[in-house]
Amino acid sequence: MNFDTQTEQYQNILREVRQCFLTEDAPAYITTLVQGIGRQRRGQAVDMAALMRAAHSIKGGAGLSQLMDISHLAHQLEDLLQTLSIQTRPAHDPIWPVLERGIQELESLLAQAHHQTEVIANPEVLAALAHLTLTDTAATPTTSVPPSIVATALNEDLEACLTETAQALTQPGSDLTTVVENLVDACTLLGDTLDLPWLLTAVQPLAAQPPTEALIPQIEATLAQIRQQRSDYLNPTAPAPPEPEPALPDQPLTNVRLPLEQLESMANTVGELLIRHERLTLHQENLLQTSRTLNTLVSQSQPLREAIQSLYDQLAVNVTNPAPASEFDSLELDQYTQGHSQLQTLEETLLRTQEIRSDLELTLRELGEELTQVRQELDRLYQQITQSRLVPFRHLAQGFLPQLRRLNQQYHKQVELKITGEDVLVDQVLLERLRTPLTHLLNNAFDHGIESPAERTALDKPATAGIHLHSETQENQVVITLRDDGRGIDLQRVYQRAVQQGWCTRPWGQMGREAVLDFIFHPGFSTAGSVSALSGRGVGLDIVRTQIQHLRGVIQVETQPGQGTTFTLRLPRGLTLLPLLLCRSRNRTLGIPATGVLDILPITPGTHTLAWRGQELPVVSLLQALPYRRPSPPEPEPVGLVLGQTQPAVYTVGQLVGERQLILKSLDETVPLPPYLAGCTILGSGEVVPVLIPGELSPLLSRSADPPPAPASPASPPLILVAEDSVATRQLLERLLRQSGYQVQTGRDGQEAWEWLSQEYRPVGLVISDIEMPRLNGYGLLQRIRSHDRHYAVPVMMLTSRTGDRHRQKALSLGASHYLVKPIVPGELLSVVAELLAKTPAP
Repeated sequence: MNFDTQTEQYQNILREVRQCFLTEDAPAYITTLVQGIGRQRRGQAVDMAALMRAAHSIKGGAGLSQLMDISHLAHQLEDLLQTLSIQTRPAHDPIWPVLERGIQELESLLAQAHHQTEVIANPEVLAALAHLTLTDTAATPTTSVPPSIVATALNEDLEACLTETAQALTQPGSDLTTVVENLVDACTLLGDTLDLPWLLTAVQPLAAQPPTEALIPQIEATLAQIRQQRSDYLNPTAPAPPEPEPALPDQPLTNVRLPLEQLESMANTVGELLIRHERLTLHQENLLQTSRTLNTLVSQSQPLREAIQSLYDQLAVNVTNPAPASEFDSLELDQYTQGHSQLQTLEETLLRTQEIRSDLELTLRELGEELTQVRQELDRLYQQITQSRLVPFRHLAQGFLPQLRRLNQQYHKQVELKITGEDVLVDQVLLERLRTPLTHLLNNAFDHGIESPAERTALDKPATAGIHLHSETQENQVVITLRDDGRGIDLQRVYQRAVQQGWCTRPWGQMGREAVLDFIFHPGFSTAGSVSALSGRGVGLDIVRTQIQHLRGVIQVETQPGQGTTFTLRLPRGLTLLPLLLCRSRNRTLGIPATGVLDILPITPGTHTLAWRGQELPVVSLLQALPYRRPSPPEPEPVGLVLGQTQPAVYTVGQLVGERQLILKSLDETVPLPPYLAGCTILGSGEVVPVLIPGELSPLLSRSADPPPAPASPASPPLILVAEDSVATRQLLERLLRQSGYQVQTGRDGQEAWEWLSQEYRPVGLVISDIEMPRLNGYGLLQRIRSHDRHYAVPVMMLTSRTGDRHRQKALSLGASHYLVKPIVPGELLSVVAELLAKTPAP
């Protein structure tokens, strides 16, 4: 089969192989190499065989992934490690620094390969390894471990010569001179060729004596000696095993390693228990209210109980002093006795009710104490699990120090990395996913931001440039900043590049600063004049922003010409048990992290600005600042919350519900979330409450200052038909589209979708169809739609797992509006759907 390596199918396979190698195989191998060289630096024993296997595995995986420079570098490291495994070198030997530099270069190339199609090894490192490998190979003696060719020569060629000599000695009339000369010549040739001094020494006495009959016993002894020395050489005696160390006394197990996923599952379970505790607390409050109501009723029934007691006593007196017999018959006397008994029962019931109320109060008091204790234990357990997931920021940050040293050596710059906030605790999963974005930003600052030493000298800047990496926590966010003191970003150059790419048509004078800086995050953007191992391909900052968005974070950039550039990353910290301030306004409940509330102030209606700690702050309704689409009735909002660290403002609400320790749940990422929404929390009543990030509300102030638009006439949402035979995919599409506000009609295959469509008279906005389906496939459905008298102009999107050009071209030739390949990427799908619906002709 002829398999073209330029086809998209091959490229997809290559991408999968490379991703598997870089994410699953390479990290373990490079860790083995880094730990091994670290052990050597500390003077500890090194397992050379393990290091050789790691280098060999990286060489093979990189070659299969078409990362040829990585494969070549790993091959040279493997050769050098093989030399070290044969010949022991002292710790101060110059071979070790070269090996360490090679391993560092390999680690750097593997990190670059995560976000670069091609990586280029430092030629200086390759040259140093090649020179050292050749030198050590030539200097390595072949007698340490006999190769297979030496063993073959001794076991076959030498043995044939020895056997022939022994047979000649037993035959009468043999020419003894010829026999001795043949033996000496063969052994001398083998000894010189294979560098075997013991073989030369064994035959030297025979060459120095005349061949006579008296020499035969010496010749036989020499043959036996050669065989014995050959056996000793080919099978060296193994060194005696070291004496076993004395057994240590049994020690208790103090550490247990758990997968991070298991810890996360345990944290989620405790979080669910905390939500259950909220529900139990609500039930307790309801019971307390019921108890208070019962207590009120019992108090109100006290006069009734006294009246009943008085009536009971009166009846009792009448019973003891009966009237004359002529005034009562027997039936009337029985009725009187029954009423007396009922009054007595009623009084006892009221007394029993009062006792039950007392018991209920006691039970509720004990229940409250138990719930308080359970909550304390759950909080403590959740805190311990959370702390086990958090690691200091230094675990990631210090890994950039050797990377920067390699860049300094390779590009002849003097850049110093300063790290602050090393003790800030960050979730391990988040920390690992930040490695690639921060590597991009560090390389970008080193290459684009930092000037050459000559430029810095001409600008009166210190010869040693600085990059500052800082981390801190704000509210429930981790804020990481990377700042350099370089040349800054040339905004006009960025604008010119955006115009060349066709991204911008507005004049320079009408462009805002933030809008210009946003262009650097576009795919394909680069201002580099040439492509290097660090930059020039235009695949840097767009990947950074995409990965930060996947982590539900935001990235901001600020620059000053000649002074440097600062990138700020804001990401969720990973803690989900937070003190939340609950507030209500216009029948809506909102949650705000209590640590983000700077102050709470009373607000007079009609106040637009308010003086607070020497600042004049704007006053705006919190709900008006949020982009709610549904109109809400106005109501007084007498409470003002001062929110925002960098740009504080006063946000008014109707009332404060209170501060509670609640679980923050992340929202489904199917639909893009606004940056000011941290997630939601669930109250004991089951109400879902959105939780806001105060620091992200400031961009909404300008929007809230504008008058709200007039409500538009209600219109039905677009109708989308989905033809998909996979149940899971069909349900996913239906859920995704309905949550985005569309009407959805589904069909199990092309035939069912066509039957519904041919009988439908409502306007259909879009058809999404798979290709491979039973009864009627996607191509057949597309042909019928294009030939229909009513639905011929409906946009049709083909959603399929077929990636070949032949399938794509056929769909487009039949009139497909768009061709999208599975697996489904929600953001991309919704973007295409919105674009196609915008082109749909009016009915």
